[in-house]
Amino acid sequence: MSRTLRQPWLLYIAAVSAVAIVYLAGPLNEGPVFNLIGASAVVATIVGARRNSPEHRLPWYLFALAQALFVGGDVLSYNYTRFFGGELPFPSVADAPYLALYPMLIGGMVLLVRQRNPGRDVASLIDSLIVAVGVGTISWIYLMAPYAHDETLALPTKLISIAYPVMDLVVFVAAVRLAVGAGRRESVFRLLFFGTVAVLIADAIYGWQILHDTYVQGSLLDAGWIAFYVLFGAAALHPSARQFSQPQPATSTRLTPSRLALLAGATLLAPGVQLAQAVFHQKSSVPAVTGAASIVLFTLVVLRMAGLVRAQEASTRRERTLREETERLMAEREQMELELRLAQKLEAVGQLAAGMAHEINTPIQFVGDTVGFLDDAFTDVQGLVDEYRAALAAAVDGQPPGELARKIAAAEETADLEYLQERIPQAFKRASDGLERVSTIVRAMREFAHPPTTEMAPADLNAAIENTLIVSANEYKYLADLETDLAELPPVDCNIGDISQVLLNLIVNASHAIADAAGVTGAPDEKGTIRVSTRVDGDDVLVTVADSGCGIPDDVGTRIFDPFFTTKEVGRGTGQGLAISRTIVNDKHGGSLTFQTAPGEGTTFELRLPVSRMDEPAALAA
Repeated sequence: MSRTLRQPWLLYIAAVSAVAIVYLAGPLNEGPVFNLIGASAVVATIVGARRNSPEHRLPWYLFALAQALFVGGDVLSYNYTRFFGGELPFPSVADAPYLALYPMLIGGMVLLVRQRNPGRDVASLIDSLIVAVGVGTISWIYLMAPYAHDETLALPTKLISIAYPVMDLVVFVAAVRLAVGAGRRESVFRLLFFGTVAVLIADAIYGWQILHDTYVQGSLLDAGWIAFYVLFGAAALHPSARQFSQPQPATSTRLTPSRLALLAGATLLAPGVQLAQAVFHQKSSVPAVTGAASIVLFTLVVLRMAGLVRAQEASTRRERTLREETERLMAEREQMELELRLAQKLEAVGQLAAGMAHEINTPIQFVGDTVGFLDDAFTDVQGLVDEYRAALAAAVDGQPPGELARKIAAAEETADLEYLQERIPQAFKRASDGLERVSTIVRAMREFAHPPTTEMAPADLNAAIENTLIVSANEYKYLADLETDLAELPPVDCNIGDISQVLLNLIVNASHAIADAAGVTGAPDEKGTIRVSTRVDGDDVLVTVADSGCGIPDDVGTRIFDPFFTTKEVGRGTGQGLAISRTIVNDKHGGSLTFQTAPGEGTTFELRLPVSRMDEPAALAA
């Protein structure tokens, strides 16, 4: 009860229903009571329009005018004898307001349709016409044709008699058009729709009873018209009327099961009547009408199917365009990811440049010192060679051998020939080793810095680890002792450039963790340990990078793979390394990158890669 009092529309339904029950039961079965019920609907509709539809009142005002005309017709009909002193004829003056109410009712529904669905909706219009033709065929056969073929009736009587079912049919079509339009079906829609159905059913029964001279004023048939009054008034008072007149989102017209059932039933009405007449051996007085209706229905169904085909073609084009756009965006995304990984790799190379320069400088110094020594040695050897040539010339001229031998011995002692014979090979060896060291560093840097691609190919993972350790040596060699345990591995199907980037991130992070731990313990001269190991684990290859650093706190461990998250100071990291690493390993390679940590003791990262990646078509076929 308290909810009813808070909802004016429920209160209105309850109050008028109570009066209607008493009216239909007999004690108050009088014309003024029926007219009062109708007048209450006029007032309720106007009040509801002003309260709930301030921007779109016109449809509701048209509904109120239709109800007022209905009440006016009832007043004239119930009080004809009092007003005009005779029995109510047909047609009469009461038919004018009765017929005038239909354009108001139709106009209100059409305005609601236009307000809710401002665009063109040809499919809904065709659906409405299909229903109209089907129902109109039945209406013509049983409600209109008897009047049209009755030769005893005057033309005005025929026209007025046929006008009522025609108007009812147009109202029904407008209601169907409102029902099949886009948008939500709020409570106000159900109240309007059922109110329209009630008045149409009452009108159809009334027409049938008038045709067979069985209508009795004040009978239970009035319940249908009372329902029309009450439901329209309640619809105007309902809170959902505020949104009902608002433009609805444009959506494609879908053939829902209920809509398909409605159209199928309407399409079968005309041929169904022909079938029923044939089964019961009834002679049809209007065979041309049912035949024409079947043709029109067939034409409308073909048009509807053509619309569905065009909509499907348009949907296919949109889907193709969307798919192509999605593929383009995916390609752009892959390219951006590729460029991001390259930028991150170049950033790492830039940060390692100083260390690489130092790593290359030491063997280059060996080579420089060796070249200087060989330059001096060459001068001594050249002097010794000159002495050998002079001795050879003197021997040709006949100088005594003993004197020549003394000169040669003195020259060899001056040049320190034994020293040169011992050190010159060593110098060449030292220069060769230095150049090989430089070559190794440059080759490792070149392989590491190679631009990334999206191609997968079998690769030597241990060689990639060794190259990465060479490139990053200056990052860890003053902080940690390096321990490696690289087991024999099969070729791993991967993008080795991307995997090298992941390994570099893990090794650099390990060195930073050890540096942070040394800063905390106050023992910067005490080296930590970095252990890198590989092994085969089932169908996977497992790479572990462990450090004896400071470990990862619990509140940080949940976020270390988040993009741009970092605990390092500005200039020491961008926060993208581990995020990119997980994307490379998990998303691009189907592997996993996880870690285990103990704060204050160290962290172990585990990089797991499948030895071979099954192609997607093969995987689906399997």
